[in-house]
Amino acid sequence: MRVEPTRHIRTGRVVFAMWVAAFVVSVAGCDSERSYSARPVVSFTDLGSGREDYDSTDYRIMTADEGAWRFPTRVAVARVTVADTACLPDEPRLVFSKVPYAERPAWHECMRDIPEVCEVFFLLRTDFPGKTISLEEMAAVAGRYRARLLLVYAESDLQWGEARVIGVMIDTRTGEILATVAASDKPPILRGFEMDRPMDRGEDDDRHVDPRYQAALKFRGLVHDCVLELKERQEVEGAVAQADPEFTS
Repeated sequence: MRVEPTRHIRTGRVVFAMWVAAFVVSVAGCDSERSYSARPVVSFTDLGSGREDYDSTDYRIMTADEGAWRFPTRVAVARVTVADTACLPDEPRLVFSKVPYAERPAWHECMRDIPEVCEVFFLLRTDFPGKTISLEEMAAVAGRYRARLLLVYAESDLQWGEARVIGVMIDTRTGEILATVAASDKPPILRGFEMDRPMDRGEDDDRHVDPRYQAALKFRGLVHDCVLELKERQEVEGAVAQADPEFTS
């Protein structure tokens, strides 16, 4: 004898099917948002620098005080973006943005071969009570953590899928911008040539064609070279080395 499902069972199946469909759509929506949500464009003006050239991938030493004693030291790193609402002219426009945990080992690795860098650490959101922050506030916090150098950087998404990372290196004792760093990358369609997948990459690993990943990779390499040059300039100028336990202990 065939037993027909009751109306309550049929209704339950319909509700369950609708719930599953809603869950799938919500998950897909979250993934889509994570993948395609554009990051706001941050300029060097926002970072307190007058540099206007964004096209070149390089670093530029801005200070003429080559003999200043800055090493050995800790290096503080802070990631920022810009406020999504209009600020008054005298208000800071920068908003704290936590450095992703997945990227932190790469920052430690890029300074590993510079013995004069005692430690790389990351500023925390809890260090800043306000919604917006200024470079002066970040430099003061980094100085309290006994870091003489502070890197403040920001990531931007440009038109046609391009990605850019810019940053400034700051002396926490004086607030002076010692150097600017800029790196960018384009999707393969704008490069004009295809890029072969590296042999050690899986089928789902597209980092070799991901402008965000490649721009960040270039940027960390430039920061390494920038810190190394600042250290070498100190050695060449023969600055009087007074080991300061506040910054080396």
